[in-house]
Amino acid sequence: MVYDSLLLLALLLTASIPPVLLNGGPMRDGTSLGEFKNTLYLLYLLLLICLFYGWFWTRNGQTLGMAAWRIRVLGEDGTSLSWKQVLIRLGTALLGLANLWVWFDPRRLGWHERLSRTRTVRIP
Repeated sequence: MVYDSLLLLALLLTASIPPVLLNGGPMRDGTSLGEFKNTLYLLYLLLLICLFYGWFWTRNGQTLGMAAWRIRVLGEDGTSLSWKQVLIRLGTALLGLANLWVWFDPRRLGWHERLSRTRTVRIP
């Protein structure tokens, strides 16, 4: 998660340049238009996060950080993830807290893996 967080931070900072330049700086005026712009900006960043993980997971099942640790995400049948599985997995991961369930699950799956019908495997 740390490796991917560094990549995501770089991506989000770079992707923030155009909206900040178009807006003329940060929006702090407290108006309804400012709140709308802030909400739009947050949704934009969340979309980029989904695209980051989705692009990596649907291509080869691993992000660059996962490749360093030799782990991969696969569907239950061993295929690459679909975009539906990616969205379910991201929506239920709870910032990594879903992994705590692995200690109690007989199949060693987290909530996000059960709900998205995926699994994380080690690569030899």
